[in-house]
Amino acid sequence: MKVFFDTSVIVPFSDESHIHHRRSLDRILQYQNDAVIDAHVLAETYATLSGKMRKPVEEALLFISEISTRF
Repeated sequence: MKVFFDTSVIVPFSDESHIHHRRSLDRILQYQNDAVIDAHVLAETYATLSGKMRKPVEEALLFISEISTRF
């Protein structure tokens, strides 16, 4: 069975100071062999990181690049 992770899991996973980071990390580790994300989630994650969370564009792009090869 595949498990789909959306932005609400990926964004907290990207930031160790996020209140839900540990919960997201636990779910990702639990389902790492069965997890999938789609291009829309990557786009939303980039928009959130570089917009609302004010991460530098380069940092957001690096995270997207790394996460896209993981799932």
